[in-house]
Amino acid sequence: MNSTTPFFRMSRADYPGEGDGCVYYSCNEIEGAVTFINSSITMCGHVHSTNKGMPVICEYKGGIIPAERVIEAREELRRMNQTDADTPCKGCQFLKKRSWLRSSYLFNHITVGHYTPCNLRCNYCYRTAYTKEESNRLSVAPYNAAISIKNIIAQRLLAPTATAWLTGGEPTLFVDFEQIINVLLNNNVRTTIGTNCTKLNDLIKKGLNSNLIEVLCSIDAGTRSKYHEIKGKDLYDVVWNNVEQYASINRDAVIVKYIFMDGNATESEALAFINTCKSRNIGKISISRDIRKYQGVLSPELEEMPEYMYNTIVLMMHEAIINGIKVNFDVNWPVFTDNEIMKIKLLFHEKLTFHSIKKKT
Repeated sequence: MNSTTPFFRMSRADYPGEGDGCVYYSCNEIEGAVTFINSSITMCGHVHSTNKGMPVICEYKGGIIPAERVIEAREELRRMNQTDADTPCKGCQFLKKRSWLRSSYLFNHITVGHYTPCNLRCNYCYRTAYTKEESNRLSVAPYNAAISIKNIIAQRLLAPTATAWLTGGEPTLFVDFEQIINVLLNNNVRTTIGTNCTKLNDLIKKGLNSNLIEVLCSIDAGTRSKYHEIKGKDLYDVVWNNVEQYASINRDAVIVKYIFMDGNATESEALAFINTCKSRNIGKISISRDIRKYQGVLSPELEEMPEYMYNTIVLMMHEAIINGIKVNFDVNWPVFTDNEIMKIKLLFHEKLTFHSIKKKT
């Protein structure tokens, strides 16, 4: 989008998907992505429609990427998605019927979430559904993901314009984090890191300075007490101080996220959040919402968003944009339906128009 718009897109690969190729049901991830997750590689990390999603390519414990299996798995899933049969993708809003072009490279995007160590306990996080034994097991690195990425590059499978996404848990706690980042930076792979910013990291600073790293930090609160309630620790000032330092290096590459939920979707929290963004010189925010329902396993569903949440989201967007802060909707999870985004934008433009008329009079 152009630089004058109040909305922005997060850095993702320039997928070769839109064009004059064949028309069929698919998505960007099926066409060109790979996700390292636990002991498997999958086509994406999206969970939707009551525990569907994350189509598995194969089991993986490190080493050479099985390129032929990736091609086979993609083709199998493409064929299944054109039928009436249920598939891991059916119900996901990212599955679209349109024209797709095949890239000459196997991967345009890499997601690394091969295990999930974390130093917070956010009350909406999928990790809260784990037993202590599961949490301990998934907090131990199953392999070195830096070597996996090196192998992808050595096999000439990664597009020159490829992007990466690091998630967790808290990726800066990965034992191989520095190695992963060095591989990505040395190969000019633009990388988004979903970090809680509880600790400053020199490699992140280096990546921000070279415009190869984008920081996404989900703070989810406008006040210290609400942050403590949601995150399980009183690190509100520490996190904001660190986010501010990152933004001082590259304001355009730091995004502060707000996940709306029943406990924080109030006008007072929204206004306090935007006021803090202003005082900390934050240039971008990302709006999301909590859609997770736990029934022993991770099982998120999209439910009708309550009217008060629409109003608070629109208020936050309005206050952000009139103060020069750009806004986007969470692109990493299917948390809003197309109709919900359409309604939010309609309400926002009505509020912005009213504000403009009121200002003139």
